[in-house]
Amino acid sequence: MYLSPAQLQVRLGLQELTRIVGARYVGGVNAEVLEAAINAEILDGYTPALVETAQLALEFINQELASATSVINGYLAANGRYSLPLSQTVIDASPLAGICYDLVRYQLMRAADDQTQRNYDLAMAKLRDISKGVISLGEQDPAGVSTTVHVGRSQSGWDFGGFGR
Repeated sequence: MYLSPAQLQVRLGLQELTRIVGARYVGGVNAEVLEAAINAEILDGYTPALVETAQLALEFINQELASATSVINGYLAANGRYSLPLSQTVIDASPLAGICYDLVRYQLMRAADDQTQRNYDLAMAKLRDISKGVISLGEQDPAGVSTTVHVGRSQSGWDFGGFGR
């Protein structure tokens, strides 16, 4: 994955993550319990209902992170441009975590606001540009794609109006 639930929490903020994900559950999600679930802490001190909702919310977050990862991998692997999986060094030095964040935030929301929609659209455009080679991921760019162009002279008898002389 290009982003973990803990990294998503840091980027988005616990309160915003809780608000967005909590909108899907009757009664919402308790921020403290969600944070504990994300950090794999022991949840014995909370009511079973709070724990269950937080675990369902975390499962939903993980599903959306996996979905965004699949979308990103699809663009990276298109045309054989990149070999997967990418090294963590390449991921850390690339815009992929930010792209993943924009995709996941959009997917988590029931109704995306204008800014989230724009960020999602820009993230998808970046993925298309990465796939086409307009945006480089650095040292692992590209996998097995040659940019060598071989030029030779034509041996035909055609007169090309002075071209090629």
